Amino acid sequence: MLKLIVHHSPILIQFLLSLKLNLSKPQFEHMVRMCDALITTELRHKTVAGLYRMIVDAPDPSNGCDYLRISPWQVDDTHEAVRQFTVAEIVAYAKESNDWTLYVSVDDSLGEKDKATHALEAVDIHHDHTKSQGKKQVYTNGCSHVEVRLQVGGMAYVFDWRLYLREKRVRRLNRKRQSEKRLRFRKKTSLAHEILRELAQLLPEGFQVYVLFDSWYASNQLIKFCRGNGWHVICAIKSNRKLGEEKLSQWNRTLKHQRYQRVFVTATDQRQSSYLVRTVRGRLNKLSFDVCVLISKRRHRDTRPKYFLCTDPSLSAQKVLNIYQKRWPIEVD
Repeated sequence: MLKLIVHHSPILIQFLLSLKLNLSKPQFEHMVRMCDALITTELRHKTVAGLYRMIVDAPDPSNGCDYLRISPWQVDDTHEAVRQFTVAEIVAYAKESNDWTLYVSVDDSLGEKDKATHALEAVDIHHDHTKSQGKKQVYTNGCSHVEVRLQVGGMAYVFDWRLYLREKRVRRLNRKRQSEKRLRFRKKTSLAHEILRELAQLLPEGFQVYVLFDSWYASNQLIKFCRGNGWHVICAIKSNRKLGEEKLSQWNRTLKHQRYQRVFVTATDQRQSSYLVRTVRGRLNKLSFDVCVLISKRRHRDTRPKYFLCTDPSLSAQKVLNIYQKRWPIEVD
């Protein structure tokens, strides 16, 4: 096999040095090798052995495995360095461009593994909502994580991520762990809440923040937390949520005589799509502030409309959908 990497990228090395991680020289060298190979190679299975085979003068792959498995560095330390670096870069870009509108996207991702993979602690059977259709539900072997992504203007960074383990998996792993090292089950919304709380502690004043997520994360707790920090929320929302005394699905029927507003949204491939939108304002059940809900259809006879919530009453329907579309890049991260 032809080795592709003769010298490591100076830009990559400079970036990793700027994080100021507390790593020894051998640990840092292993990190550079893995990052460079992950970025530049197009292997179908990016195993440690496969990555090291792409590098000239690389040590035995077992050294890379030991670096990941038994090196005495702490994941929280590296995450903290990345978080601080990311916020500093975002602030510097905002000052330079004078653009202080920050878009914070939240989503989860499933990293598919081979069906025979079972020894890795994080790998489990997860519901795969991207492959499931209607009543046909698909479950995939892999590892799942929750991610938060920041974007200001044309600059975007992954701020942080958290590994998600199913409750049964946590109980199974805890049987083999000492009491002080046992894991605690946390829902995906709780993981997202933790990351957003850390962002709130690092983010300076002056930003207009919009938090974007799909209906899975549209919990009252998360929406209240965002509004408590002065942030606005734009998210998809399920049809069974109540606005006032009626479910959103009922509002769709109640407003059937109201005229639609046609909204045009441009996709990342520059194709333009049009949507028919009706707007209703009020308070969601168990929320103490007014919100705006958009009922969106692709065509007049569409029987399955989508619902979008916005906590910023100053935005038009056109602007709300344009902003919500900014969360699409996190889907392909």
